Amino acid sequence: MTFRLLVLTALACAVAISSCGSKDKGGSPSGNDVAALPAPTGSGTDGDALRCYGGNVDSSFYDFIYLFKSDSAFQRSRTAFPLDLDNLGKRGKVEAGSWQFDSLLLQNVYYTLLNDNEQALDTGFDMNAHELTLREVYTDNGITKNYHFAKDGNKWFLRSIAIDSTAARQGTFLSFYERFANDSAYQMRHVGREVGFVTYDNGDEMSLLEATISRDQWKAFRPSLAAPVISGFDCTTTGGRSQKMIVTVVKIETGYNIRLYFRHNAAKGWMLYKYEDLSV
Repeated sequence: MTFRLLVLTALACAVAISSCGSKDKGGSPSGNDVAALPAPTGSGTDGDALRCYGGNVDSSFYDFIYLFKSDSAFQRSRTAFPLDLDNLGKRGKVEAGSWQFDSLLLQNVYYTLLNDNEQALDTGFDMNAHELTLREVYTDNGITKNYHFAKDGNKWFLRSIAIDSTAARQGTFLSFYERFANDSAYQMRHVGREVGFVTYDNGDEMSLLEATISRDQWKAFRPSLAAPVISGFDCTTTGGRSQKMIVTVVKIETGYNIRLYFRHNAAKGWMLYKYEDLSV
């Protein structure tokens, strides 16, 4: 599945959720709490929301995760209790009776994918994988939450949550990108002298426009990246050994789709060398 098709599929999914199911709305969890919203009520079965998908919610992880983060009854039915929890090194279990609805950033529809293989950009996020981890990096307090999902048979379930701190990310690309996205002065120091730029020509998705912009021009072209939370998936395969990284940022409900290409310079660290805006 190409990334553009993935975005369009997720967009249709978002529309479906807005019209059915027992939706819950509220702020995202923060700090050391596993969740910050009231406990859900209901039978704990898939319910009406699942019927909106004709029973095929598990055919795509994006379909599943949209419903999981929007419908309290569905979320409870797809959480494997007792749920494994690692809270800053303190291990424990969350029983069903203690579970509170977790919106997984219901109000934040930006998703970030990290990839270290340009040849696998459209295939690196395996929609048929049996295990995936959704990561949320809270830039204001240095906390990271990792939600581990795995399939049991043909159904996705939340299997565990692990919470760690900034110290665990020191020296990684993620720690660099966290600052690149939120510190404009730091960002400018990590933009190459020339940056390749790719976008659709006059909005025509069949025609690409390729150009080069200077570091000074970057201020006029750069996308808005600053966010209190960086939420998404790690699709890297080299265990941090690659000298290139690609960041894809998607705003599912609007078709927003950009890519930032970085390579590592021994003297300057990570430097941006290419930018694509392939929003639809």
